[in-house]
Amino acid sequence: MVRVMVVDDDPGVCSSLGAFLEDWEMEVITFGSGEEALEWLKSGEIQVAVVDLRLPGISGDQLIPILREISPNLPCIIYTGSTDFTGVPELRDVPIYKKPISDLSILVERIMALAKGR
Repeated sequence: MVRVMVVDDDPGVCSSLGAFLEDWEMEVITFGSGEEALEWLKSGEIQVAVVDLRLPGISGDQLIPILREISPNLPCIIYTGSTDFTGVPELRDVPIYKKPISDLSILVERIMALAKGR
């Protein structure tokens, strides 16, 4: 079973995306802030992180490099409603999906591929 971390400050996104991914037999752990996710990751393991950019406190583009320091091979996905994100050089390999996605199975396929190391 693929264990996925979803970090988004919108409880509706965490709930709906989490439920959708669980329907695909993934184990989903959701967090409303980067700080919560980092605290949990000290004692837990995940296979893929799905991160919003606009978060309270640590932003998503700040969070992903920290996650990678803790877990160097952790694949991450940016899932954001932000239209003004131009990218950060350190994150050029991170796939970006803009909210809302009309067909979430695209996100599921990417999560599964990343979890398998592809």
